[in-house]
Amino acid sequence: MKNKSKLLILKTVFESGFAISKAKLLNILLENDIAVSKRTLERYIKDLIESFFIEFSKENRGYIANKLVDEKEANLYLQYLNVNILTQNLINFSENSSKHQKYVISENIVFKGTVHIETILSAFEQHKELTFMYCKQYAQKEEREVIPLFLKEYQKRWYLIGLDKNRNAELRTFGLDRIENLKIHKTVERKLDIEKYKKVFNGVIGLDLRPINPAYPKPIKVLIKAKGQQPYYFKSLPLHESQKIVEESKEFTLFEYEVLINYEFTQHLNMYQPFLEVVEPEWLKDRVHKK
Repeated sequence: MKNKSKLLILKTVFESGFAISKAKLLNILLENDIAVSKRTLERYIKDLIESFFIEFSKENRGYIANKLVDEKEANLYLQYLNVNILTQNLINFSENSSKHQKYVISENIVFKGTVHIETILSAFEQHKELTFMYCKQYAQKEEREVIPLFLKEYQKRWYLIGLDKNRNAELRTFGLDRIENLKIHKTVERKLDIEKYKKVFNGVIGLDLRPINPAYPKPIKVLIKAKGQQPYYFKSLPLHESQKIVEESKEFTLFEYEVLINYEFTQHLNMYQPFLEVVEPEWLKDRVHKK
């Protein structure tokens, strides 16, 4: 309730071109089936003011976005609220799965592990490390001490991306469904550039940072020619966020990507054959289309 209310307040203030009164905010919450008292609303507003996201404009008699607000920080906070709400919805669904199952067709969506998201988000907010038991393959368990960086969802599973202090603070990925005995630990000793680590994954499909060709350890340009119905599919569901159209005709569409060529990327290419052709690089073309 609290996070959903804050999310609505922030989105209303940020997206509005004018000051929003307290009465208007109460009405907006009510329109979204959230009934809170004036006192509770004032507490939410106070939290957002103290976080420097919004401020009260005496001139306009309402709440506006703080003139000093950092756009990246504000967007991260909005993401945090969205994930927090999603987590609670997943937990509620999981707890009432037998009641709701008849309304949902699910291809083995994994809810296991989502209970950890709230604790992880709290660690983010408090700048704390995490400790947990991690279940590797073949039922092996290892205790881990991790500096959490961010959460990533991929193929219906949630993953914690963090610096593993048991592995010389290397960047590692942990499936939430394999985490047990999760606890918030000591304060992180240094300030971290989260965006720097996020950029590492921007050029990757999936979670595997290992290139299939060691000669190309970073994202490179890839040209793919798609035909038939495949171009429409790629337009509606891009293969990667860097996707752009280079050429388009009745026969084919030429897509360009800036991506690290890992195993998961080549698996996607193999899946869509024979409706696509790798144009470049040549070595990838030979690998994908070899007989």
